[in-house]
Amino acid sequence: MSDGHSLKQVDAFLQLHHIAVAGASRNPTKFGSLIFHELRRYGYLVVPINPHVQELDGVKAVADVNNLPDGVEGIVFVTPPDRTLMLVNQAAVKGIRHIWIQPGADHPKAVDLCQQLDISVIHHDCILMYLAGQKPARIKL
Repeated sequence: MSDGHSLKQVDAFLQLHHIAVAGASRNPTKFGSLIFHELRRYGYLVVPINPHVQELDGVKAVADVNNLPDGVEGIVFVTPPDRTLMLVNQAAVKGIRHIWIQPGADHPKAVDLCQQLDISVIHHDCILMYLAGQKPARIKL
């Protein structure tokens, strides 16, 4: 673990059922696409956040955190750092309590904001490293 986040935080995030992916992409070579598809494969309900698409593989996309449906418990950020900061601010207002910021998406102010507001934040580690230990389709939809 890096930067003070713990296995307990990782386990708590992986126990969520309804997760959004900010930066989910139609381009299959992008990490946003890979993370979106892997989370779905592992049985999570996943909402793509991307202002440039209406849907991703049949799942309705939203433009930003403000438009997320009720019930989303956590967000994985695969966005440019400035967009991450903006969307983390929206997540704080919306009451999202679990944030995972992928390598390259982190903005120091976003991490600081999460820590100040007691939002569980994981950063500098890739969620895909931890999904490998989960059982695919662990949640029955």
